[in-house]
Amino acid sequence: MKPAGATPTRVALIADPQLVDPHTYDRSKVLMIPTMYYTDKFLARSYRQLLSSIAPSHIFFLGDLFDGGREWNTKETHDSPKGYGHGEHAHYNNPYWHGEYERFQRIFPDAPGIVTVKSLPGNHDLGFGQGIKSAVHERFTAFFGETNSVWEVGNHSFVLLDTVSLSDDRKDDEGQKVGEKAREWLNKYAKGEHQSTSGSRIPQKLTPTVLLTHVPLYRLPNTNCGNLREARKKHGGGISISKGYQYANVLTYELTQQLLKIVTPQFVFSGDDHDYCVVEHVAVETDVDPRQKGRSNTSKEVTVKSFSWAMGVRRPGFVLVSLWNPNEKDAEQLASSTQKKNDRKKIDETEIGHSVQSHLCLLPDQIGIFINYALLFAACFVVVLFNNIRSRSSSGSFHSNKPFYSSSRSVLGGTFYELYRIALVVLPLYVCFLIAT
Repeated sequence: MKPAGATPTRVALIADPQLVDPHTYDRSKVLMIPTMYYTDKFLARSYRQLLSSIAPSHIFFLGDLFDGGREWNTKETHDSPKGYGHGEHAHYNNPYWHGEYERFQRIFPDAPGIVTVKSLPGNHDLGFGQGIKSAVHERFTAFFGETNSVWEVGNHSFVLLDTVSLSDDRKDDEGQKVGEKAREWLNKYAKGEHQSTSGSRIPQKLTPTVLLTHVPLYRLPNTNCGNLREARKKHGGGISISKGYQYANVLTYELTQQLLKIVTPQFVFSGDDHDYCVVEHVAVETDVDPRQKGRSNTSKEVTVKSFSWAMGVRRPGFVLVSLWNPNEKDAEQLASSTQKKNDRKKIDETEIGHSVQSHLCLLPDQIGIFINYALLFAACFVVVLFNNIRSRSSSGSFHSNKPFYSSSRSVLGGTFYELYRIALVVLPLYVCFLIAT
């Protein structure tokens, strides 16, 4: 807990926006256009609300910016796209990728005064492990920056690790450009040869570390994720331990232990799963001195919900992280201004490892909103139908010599005509609303 009067640094973590494209669903163009439109609308509106209501100092994306990024060919690759839609309405090439990049930037623009980092890739952006093509990796890096990096935020070290590339164990030329390059970066980090964005050497042994990875760390099957997970009845309330084409739900045990020992994070934040999950990890045979501030052999991992309503969760969301780790000067100033012993005690507690707090922020249930629209339409239909039946009954239409089915068809026709008249008024207003928002 931070002491009274403290002003923490706030960081927003966004996972798996995964822009829908024709590769995502096996749908006709007539259905794909509104699917992409309403998904983009939801993402852009939610992002604007995040910026205006929270205004964090930093925003980190945890990968899977696109859904079909790994399938879009470069000049060096010419494979047929995989997926449900198989790209039947799109040309999967570099110009298409550039268009999707611009689309992503329109939805998630860099806001003035907020450091926005989008360079951490997911398996839908690059692929996974041995399936990553070096040309696809280089294209992503050219537009978003190096996939491994360290950022100093609120007197904490945020370590972004490209774990989809670290999972590549190929020994050929492709492996040298992808997996081996990522391992070289990690080895340099372990030796303290990297600099953070502020220019200081990393790692800082007295600075709490936060690890950001797209793929969650390894855990035993059926490890419970907590009560805030939507899919609490599947896989023991945890993440499925499985892998397939260009994905693995968790990292290997060996890679997980390596990261825990080298990075020694206080907190780990991951994406990929689309649902919320909280677990605790222990690094085996760690050589970290537990007296070092913010460092221990235990790490809490929070898997962040998808930011999109099209990724299998009813309530999308993001995670807000509060950082409070004052240096000695800040702590003395706060203590002298409050003059409260209990606040001083809280400062001391903060300095030995209680410097990171996270909170799940939920977005609207867009699917539920569409369901409500359908229910309102059905209710409107029933009301208009009942009104037509009552009016025709009172006028004696049902007592004529016409067959019953003919009268019923006349009632239904009148009902749809009434709904048509209502739509002529409502739809233009709805279109104006969409344009305005």
